[in-house]
Amino acid sequence: MIFIPITLYIFTYRYPVLTILVWGQVYATSLICFVVTVFLCTLSFESPKTERVQKKVPIIIALVSFVLIFVAYGIPWVVRAFPLNNPDAVLFTLLQNKAGTEDFVWNLIYENVLSPTLKVYVPASIVFFALAMAIYFSKKTWRFGVFKCSIRLYAGESIWVTLKQFYRVLFLCSLLVFFVVVPKLILPLKDLCGAYFESSKRQNSQLYLSEYVFPDSVIIKFPSTKRNLIYIMLESMEVNFKDYTSEINRITEENISFMPGGVDVTKTGWTMAAQVAKLCGVPLFLPEGMDNNDSIHSFLPNIKCLTDALAENGYEQVYVQGSDGTFSSKRNFWNQHNVDKFHDFPYYKKEKIVPRDNEIFWGLSDKTLYWLMQRELKKFEENPSKPFALYAMTVDTHFPEGNLSEGCVVSETEPSQYPSILRCASKQLDSFLQWAKMQSWYENT
Repeated sequence: MIFIPITLYIFTYRYPVLTILVWGQVYATSLICFVVTVFLCTLSFESPKTERVQKKVPIIIALVSFVLIFVAYGIPWVVRAFPLNNPDAVLFTLLQNKAGTEDFVWNLIYENVLSPTLKVYVPASIVFFALAMAIYFSKKTWRFGVFKCSIRLYAGESIWVTLKQFYRVLFLCSLLVFFVVVPKLILPLKDLCGAYFESSKRQNSQLYLSEYVFPDSVIIKFPSTKRNLIYIMLESMEVNFKDYTSEINRITEENISFMPGGVDVTKTGWTMAAQVAKLCGVPLFLPEGMDNNDSIHSFLPNIKCLTDALAENGYEQVYVQGSDGTFSSKRNFWNQHNVDKFHDFPYYKKEKIVPRDNEIFWGLSDKTLYWLMQRELKKFEENPSKPFALYAMTVDTHFPEGNLSEGCVVSETEPSQYPSILRCASKQLDSFLQWAKMQSWYENT
């Protein structure tokens, strides 16, 4: 009676091993603790039963059990971490260049799937081996009872006889959990397949037929003194976060804004598609079932974007981001639409502008990014007669958990670090704008 609550507390709150079951972990842990207690209290010994087992049988069962546990932990994480409710975004990411994210994705998989799997599997295997060794050397069959049922752990000619019994139980438990979590992935996969087949269909949209204006059909007039442009894109930022972004709220109230905003148009609801939509006014709709695998070498060549219009009018344009621009063929897009310089993490690392230890999250933190933006803006001062445009993309607020820049304060009263990251992002933007107001080019920007 004392053993059950103690072990239940340890394996539920101190060292939780069944977090995969979420609300059911307390009940499952209780059941396991109960079975272990019954085993210890009712254990008795019988004459051994001679049985031969090939070594490969328990090994195969053990490997299959590991895979089942891995997948069972992986499915809830995939559903939680990836925007499966936006299948277009998932398809684009899967079918496009994913270079530059390998370390980040591996770390996510290790922390959220592999590490929890090992925390369950390794201790269980150690216990199995210890008990199997004890049974083998005792030369007795261990019997224990659960109510009126008797369960026997046979001693055989080798340790593999008992190991097979243990891993068979682990396999059945893993299979049960696997079938519990698999339904979570059925609907997202259905939507993903539907989006893939839908992407190959061509259809006209009244929105673009009635509202889109071809840039070459109008004359874009600039004043004699052209104004500079600083264009900052905040990753995943929403007006719904206003409880955490007091500085952004104030900036919004003091300037022109479009609130409360609206709903994303189809094919504009992820980072790369959003950049294309904001700069070019079109969705990122790849032709022929999204078959531009690996990278988009010719990225919307017939679309005229803001960057193209500014290039025609003599602007010097620089794009800055802290991550690798190879991902999603982002570098190709910006370079093919007349940005003079595309500066991303590989560029700054190659030029040794930032130290190696700044390589965090997707690349460089937003704290470093704003410093790099200031650095690029100071270069523009060398030629004050030429108008400039600086574009930047933040990353710290990326879902699902974000990245906390150095110097940001974490609230210990909130269940996750994301609200703290939002507050920090708001302060960082405000600090940058306060710095900009003190520069010579600010009045004309």
